[in-house]
Amino acid sequence: MFLPERWAVAFTELCGEDLEEGVEAFRVFVSCTARLKGRLDGNSKALRFEALLRKALKEAGFDSAALSGKAILGRNSRLENRGTELALRFIIFLLKKSYFRYRQILLAEIERAADRMRGRVRVVLESAEPADSALEDRIRAGLLRRTGAREIVLDRRVIPGLIAGYRVYLGAELLDTSFQGLMRKMALNLGVPMGGEIAGDPIDSLWEIF
Repeated sequence: MFLPERWAVAFTELCGEDLEEGVEAFRVFVSCTARLKGRLDGNSKALRFEALLRKALKEAGFDSAALSGKAILGRNSRLENRGTELALRFIIFLLKKSYFRYRQILLAEIERAADRMRGRVRVVLESAEPADSALEDRIRAGLLRRTGAREIVLDRRVIPGLIAGYRVYLGAELLDTSFQGLMRKMALNLGVPMGGEIAGDPIDSLWEIF
């Protein structure tokens, strides 16, 4: 059974101080393979794929093969490009274990595990117009108090259909100050239809951060 959470924790812990580089390199490798069709599994395909990756890295000025196995696995070693080498070996290991098809799922888990290690929380900020810096600063300050995180990362999205205001998603929680959200809540309270259906509130758990 493939357990992406365990694999993600193993990878992020192994990266140690090279976490940022390792996660970014793994993200790049996954992105580069997004259009590949069919299943790339097994030792023979893994070896060919590794050769292609190393050739591409060498042409980019990085000879990853120069890093020894003993050094690269040392968690406290400070080697140039160690994170990239770990990401490369990790994705090749997935190929050999026939888990390569789970790489997108694993990437999401790795990013979550890395965020936990950094004390970072990611939230989605949707607004009718691009949010100004003052609003973003208020949202960050409120979320820092609420979550106890060291850093808040905003994923900004402009949704003109909100008409005015903004929405903030923290996992399954939602702070909705948009005009569209206000109308939906009014319709819910009155029990009147919205968009041809009875208004419902299946995902909102309104919370206050200010």
